[in-house]
Amino acid sequence: LSGAMLLMMLAAIFITNRILTRRVLNSVTTPLDTLSYGVEQIKSGRLSFRLDYLGQDEFSPVCAAFNEMAERLQSSEESRLLDENSRRELIAGISHDLRTPLTSVKAYIEGLEKGVAATPGQQIKYLKIIKSKTEDLEGLINRLFLFAKLDTSDFPVRLERVSIGAELAGTLSSLSEEYAQKGLRLRAASPLPDAFVDIDRALFQNVLLNILENSAKYKSAETGMVSISCAPENDRVKIRLADNGLGVPDDALDKLFDVFFRADKSRGEAGNGLGLAISAKIIRRMNGEISAESVNGGGLAIIISLPAAPD
Repeated sequence: LSGAMLLMMLAAIFITNRILTRRVLNSVTTPLDTLSYGVEQIKSGRLSFRLDYLGQDEFSPVCAAFNEMAERLQSSEESRLLDENSRRELIAGISHDLRTPLTSVKAYIEGLEKGVAATPGQQIKYLKIIKSKTEDLEGLINRLFLFAKLDTSDFPVRLERVSIGAELAGTLSSLSEEYAQKGLRLRAASPLPDAFVDIDRALFQNVLLNILENSAKYKSAETGMVSISCAPENDRVKIRLADNGLGVPDDALDKLFDVFFRADKSRGEAGNGLGLAISAKIIRRMNGEISAESVNGGGLAIIISLPAAPD
């Protein structure tokens, strides 16, 4: 009896050991197989794949780390594709906007060569058009240069403390007559406050000019209007330039500051989108933010937010 009992005990130990060993192996091999499958999915390009591991054991943080890695890889790849598409659009936009005036210049030069402009008056007219198109080319190249330089650390941004109310009032005073001739009236929507900000005055004027030029191009009537307002808000100062022009669709507001973006393809020749893209870079270099919103009744408002500085 004692021998039989011993054999039964040994058999029970053996069976229990086999069961425990199998369970331990399963608890290790199953997560490893899951992890291996996930690696194969990522390797094959399925960066959206995530491990759905519900166990609460030593493999739980490993699977969480795998999912975090996959998330970063997917984000990195999406950013790369976005940058690649942006570069293609940038090159296409540059090519288009350089080709247009160049084609005109070539056509008028050929007209002069072939004697199409037969009289001195016609020749002078052709030469003036060639000069105007050449100036357009020069302006575009200068804007492209500024757009590229703003991304480099060696581009100087010289901040100085100014009263933004006085700065905007000076802009209204100096530019009102010039833009009235372009069919755009400028006015202060409310008293401009004596709030202080740190800006590069030359670059800030560049921003204002870009916004005003955009409003002048897209007037909805023969005479348009831009209302300029400014108000302190917590620790920032918000400047708002609102026009009563054509406006843009709401789903295009976030893209207005992308280089070469055109909200309406039918306006293709009116502008190249560089002005607002440059403005966005300048404002960010001055630690500010820029955004756009639709105006009730039609029109577009550009909002600039700058950190308030002590008096």
